[in-house]
Amino acid sequence: MKPEGASYLPHVCGIMLCWMAIMILCGPVIAGLTWPDATLSYTTEAGQSIVVLDEIIPETMAAALRNYVLRFSRWKLRGAPETRTYQTTAQGCTPNDTSPWTAQLSSRFHKNACFLKDVVHVSSPKLENFIPCGVQAEILRRGDSTEVSCGQGQDTDYSWRVFLTPDWQINDYGDLIFYSRNDVGSENQDAMLTVTPRMGRIVLWDSSLLTLYHPPSMGYIQGLLSISGKLKCKDSAHHRAKQDKFVDTEPTPQPSFSSALAQSGEVLDFAEKQVQKFYDSRGKTIAVYDNLFSAIDLEQLQQDLAAQGETGYLAYDLQQDEDVDNAQWVKSFNVDKFVTSAVWKRMSDVTRHASGNRTTWHPYDVSLNIVRSADHTRIHQDCDEWEDEYTLVLYLNPDWHPEFYGETVFFEAVPGSQLSRQLYGLNGETEYQPFASVLPKYGRLAVFQGIIPHSARPPGSLFTGARYTFAVKVSLTRKIALAKRLQETLEDGFEELAGDEQQLLEDLISGDYNRELSFRSEEWLEKRLHETLQKAAEVKQNDKSQLESAIFTCE
Repeated sequence: MKPEGASYLPHVCGIMLCWMAIMILCGPVIAGLTWPDATLSYTTEAGQSIVVLDEIIPETMAAALRNYVLRFSRWKLRGAPETRTYQTTAQGCTPNDTSPWTAQLSSRFHKNACFLKDVVHVSSPKLENFIPCGVQAEILRRGDSTEVSCGQGQDTDYSWRVFLTPDWQINDYGDLIFYSRNDVGSENQDAMLTVTPRMGRIVLWDSSLLTLYHPPSMGYIQGLLSISGKLKCKDSAHHRAKQDKFVDTEPTPQPSFSSALAQSGEVLDFAEKQVQKFYDSRGKTIAVYDNLFSAIDLEQLQQDLAAQGETGYLAYDLQQDEDVDNAQWVKSFNVDKFVTSAVWKRMSDVTRHASGNRTTWHPYDVSLNIVRSADHTRIHQDCDEWEDEYTLVLYLNPDWHPEFYGETVFFEAVPGSQLSRQLYGLNGETEYQPFASVLPKYGRLAVFQGIIPHSARPPGSLFTGARYTFAVKVSLTRKIALAKRLQETLEDGFEELAGDEQQLLEDLISGDYNRELSFRSEEWLEKRLHETLQKAAEVKQNDKSQLESAIFTCE
């Protein structure tokens, strides 16, 4: 008769032998690493390693990495920002990365990026039994709030971060600080080592260490870009499968703009829904409507906009141009898809009411603007003086309170004095006097003429999430909307234009399509727009391939 439990002995022994094999492959490598070309090599009292490497990534490679992740990564704002709280453990740290803006990088990047291969091979002995996983790009901005991150690895794992922000100064902060594990969360806990950002710098550390990644200083107006990840033993099938899961070759999904109002057939009294109306000195109007969409409609729209579309990061614009709003995070959506939706049907009816019963309006720009408390938006106009346009702004944050700020403020442009220009840094001969302000109540729709100078004010520090607005810009006719889209595609999709394309862009900017009925037909504009969009997509894909070639071609 077998002793009790004897049937399990082979299974237990097998597990132990497997674990011992992993430790033989991975454990001694971690414990005995040396880095001949390290800028800094630090060992804790417990024998944990922190290594700083400045010579692995050449300057051209760092620039290519930066360009690649900024242009081609699929950025997401972590969690539900307006209600987000970080989960801390009893140890006083969070098990999750708390960088607000992240973008997961593909398994192709994991496997082929030269700098990751170099990290594995520059150590002595080499980290040949390790593979990168969990690779993501991150952007930290001034005013972001991060927390101490618990060590989330075995003693056989490494974590790493690559800084990709050029011209970093010591007073810009952004430090990566390592903390002792003794008395975590208590007053006895202390910092062990501080590492500052530097373009192309790699920091590699034992994953069991506690870290705190600081945001930039309030004086730094751009974002602090980096790539982070882990090195794990390649014998772990779980991590291999996880790494291979994400690909970035699928097209970005677009929202359906589905809505319960599509089936309701409800006819609204827009005069009853209008709660405010403002006029500037020229008679230009701002109309404000409440309760145009049901709670179900708003929730559905929020979900569509959050889950779909491509979020683009726009660096802080240092030029004081008055046609730039300086919103740094914008999600753009497909106009052709939107124009067939029930949401547009409702918005077009509202625009007809706000514009004095004109019915030919057509959208040319559909986007979600994402503004946070430390952003610095600017006064701007949405169109030129001679253009007849409206902008519709739908506010999408529930439970908004006045102390959260975030108003849309409208201004009169008046001649500025020399003293005003000196005191307030005014650009040109104009200064602005506010005459109207719209509080961003949930579900509220502001409809205003695009020529009116305005600014989306950021939320205050009491509001830790993001201010979301769904913005739709409309032209008087579909033909004009097609011309505007073609102009924007030519301006944004190409670094250089051929002679005929440059002439077409100049014609579009000058507004010939708006003033001369003989200008190219609506059918011609539509055909040229689709051709130009296709060409811009090909140029973008070619740019991506060239950057990947630079990043993946190793010496």
